[in-house]
Amino acid sequence: MPEAFSTIVVPLDLEPNHDRAVAAAAGLAALGNLPVVLMTASSPGLPDGRDQMELGRIAAKHHLDQWSTVVLHDNQPARVLAAHLRTVDAPLVVMATGVRGMISQLSSTHTAAGLLGAINCPALVLGPNVPDTWQPRHGQLVCCIDPGEPTYPALPWVVRWLEAFGGRDPCFVAVEPSHSATGTRACDTSVDVERLAAGLYSSAGFYADWNILRDDNPVDGLLAFTAGNVDALLVVTSKRWTDDSRLHRHSIARHLAHASAHPVLVVPYGCHDAR
Repeated sequence: MPEAFSTIVVPLDLEPNHDRAVAAAAGLAALGNLPVVLMTASSPGLPDGRDQMELGRIAAKHHLDQWSTVVLHDNQPARVLAAHLRTVDAPLVVMATGVRGMISQLSSTHTAAGLLGAINCPALVLGPNVPDTWQPRHGQLVCCIDPGEPTYPALPWVVRWLEAFGGRDPCFVAVEPSHSATGTRACDTSVDVERLAAGLYSSAGFYADWNILRDDNPVDGLLAFTAGNVDALLVVTSKRWTDDSRLHRHSIARHLAHASAHPVLVVPYGCHDAR
């Protein structure tokens, strides 16, 4: 069985209206009885005092119980934040993006996009369309399966989430092109998704639903599927949110996080091997 989450880490840039992820982190911390770490980065040579005071104010504003702060110094905030996260055992990152969050848009090269491209742990991303009042109560994980992949590397983190925070029975979902509805590949995908749902119960004791969606655009299909589900929380794997030279402009994870009214749990490939 995978180890449990040890802590919830919220990266902040200390700009106005930057702290809406803290409200979500506070709700998760209460459900899972977990500590929260408020983390920020500033330029080298600057004193920590003002940043520490602001982080303390945020903790008090959101009525955090178990909390601590980390102030790092580097001219490249994403780099130093990601490096620090690699020293934390089994963290869950919670971060807000969009006009009311850390950056103005997910297609930018600012801290949030850079951090998501560098971390090796899961991150719950609250995109610009997620309501400020979102809370994790009664959440349902909608686990997005890539039909072309032989395994589902996010599965250990799905188990960790359910053990820590509970919620409704999760649902495993694959999106197939419309023209493949009667093809062999669609049948194979049905077996794979059904197998994952059954395997979650046999391995971890959690019931799960499954579904095959038909849409030529996976993002559109997933958005339509979750549109009427106020409790939905999308789970996607990401080979790389960004790379050293450019954004992956066709990243399903990035487009979902930017467009969805639901939070997206982004699980980087390889993070299931991290300790």
